[in-house]
Amino acid sequence: MSIGRAAAGALAAVVALLVAAPALAPYAADDAARELAYAPPTPIRLADDAGRCCAAPWVAAWVATDTADGTFAYRVAPEAGRGALQWRPELADAMGQPRRPLVGVQPPHRLLVLGADGYGRDVLSRLLLGGRVSLLTGLAATALVLSIATAMGLLMALGPRMARRTATALADVMQVLPWIYLLLAFRALLPLALPPAWAMAAIVGVLVAAGWASSARVVAGEARTLAAAAFLDAARAAGASPWRILWHHVLRHTWPVLAAQATVVLPRFVLAEVTLSFLGLGLGEPTPSLGACANRASSSTTGGWLRPRSPSWRSLP
Repeated sequence: MSIGRAAAGALAAVVALLVAAPALAPYAADDAARELAYAPPTPIRLADDAGRCCAAPWVAAWVATDTADGTFAYRVAPEAGRGALQWRPELADAMGQPRRPLVGVQPPHRLLVLGADGYGRDVLSRLLLGGRVSLLTGLAATALVLSIATAMGLLMALGPRMARRTATALADVMQVLPWIYLLLAFRALLPLALPPAWAMAAIVGVLVAAGWASSARVVAGEARTLAAAAFLDAARAAGASPWRILWHHVLRHTWPVLAAQATVVLPRFVLAEVTLSFLGLGLGEPTPSLGACANRASSSTTGGWLRPRSPSWRSLP
């Protein structure tokens, strides 16, 4: 297997995980257990304390205990018993809404595969759901950018003279400006506190406003090449209307270019959304996002199981 195929397979697996995040995430994004703030991962065990194999994997319950230096550490609470892993258990989130994740445990146990954040929320669930939000934002922005880039590129190549010059000058100006500063400037013009749906729409609009120019120039170059092709002269000689030539001959042949552009701009837009959320200009709490998760992990001063000097690190088996 070539490296390219292996990378494509790994990327497809990651995308499949993010698409199926609502079913794979053990908990909702805002499902918090404050008593488990910065809890380490719950080890999944296949045998009991005596070493005998159990019928189903199980997890133990964490309980926080104070330490001599004024912080806290986690230990296993044997009085809580075992929490057997169940296939599609019937659970309820923090708002009382029923949930049936693919794998889970019944309360008071919690399945914390990657531990918990400062609010006691499952890190794995927020990563999966946040990655899905970032991916959907990037896909929406990519679809809109390619649509606008196609229209502007065709206008730059085949439109009236004044329209061609105006569109080309606008694309040149947008392409000369630094991408990240243009992105931040557009986002700064919008209100900082927005509902989740409006915040996502604002981010998509910012990405579209800042990212259409380069794709439009690629489409324009391809359209200019097609305009000089012999088969278009034959279509004109046969009496084809300009709209038919544009739709059936020019636009159809730009699909490969648009597909190649999608593979370029989609990762760029996902990374841009992560950057905005990391800087606090994207989706606000409690809506998950990869950037928000990274921001919370990097700005934590309390500690956590990911920090080696944290007291809870010593509770890992």
